[in-house]
Amino acid sequence: MVDRVQEIEIDKPTGAHKRQEVLVIDISIGHSHLDKGAKGMYHVRELREYDFNSKVRVALEEYARQQKDLAIKFRFWDHRDHPEWGMRKGKQKGSGYILYDRLVAMYQKEVDPPVRIALDLHNNASKNPTVNGSMFLYRYEAKEQIEDQQSKKLAEQLELSFKNNFPQMKNRGVMPDMKGWVNRDLAFLKWGFRYAAASVIIEFGFITSPVDQEFMLDATVPKKYVDAIMKGIYSFIKK
Repeated sequence: MVDRVQEIEIDKPTGAHKRQEVLVIDISIGHSHLDKGAKGMYHVRELREYDFNSKVRVALEEYARQQKDLAIKFRFWDHRDHPEWGMRKGKQKGSGYILYDRLVAMYQKEVDPPVRIALDLHNNASKNPTVNGSMFLYRYEAKEQIEDQQSKKLAEQLELSFKNNFPQMKNRGVMPDMKGWVNRDLAFLKWGFRYAAASVIIEFGFITSPVDQEFMLDATVPKKYVDAIMKGIYSFIKK
């Protein structure tokens, strides 16, 4: 288990002989190419949650290629790279099995280096098309009244950077993972609380909202999304 109070630092190189620590950021791409997650409604029915998150992954990969001077590495946890996730007795089971196998791969196998900062990328959905906005979820154990302070701090910095990058988008703020907002995805935060230094679920917007759909269909948004992630992480590290 990671020491949760340890400082997470990134050392930017200042010379040829400067020793640097590589900060590995683990990115979980919500859902899979099989279930696709939530889907758009009304004028953009073909818009699917997994497809949008995959575009963000492409933008993250491009960011990594362009930032060769920084000690940053993204490690992706995506079902398309691991078709064995969810397989039971030679058959592909549902999304719950895929999520479980994803978490086992991230947190219980010999992953080097171990997970320190983990983000799970999602979009929300509602039967009410007027419901919209982004939110940032962290772990809170209501029964034991345990709040994941590290993850809350990361969520707060991410929320601030997304608010700055998307001022026209409604921001629902930072929220503990209270019942009613997420279900199986709680497992990501529960496991993250045990094994990672900080873990947050990013719900970028409501894919069922015509307002938020406009953002998701904008070709410039994935790059702004990545910029918001990195600004939030750097701010978190500096705190």
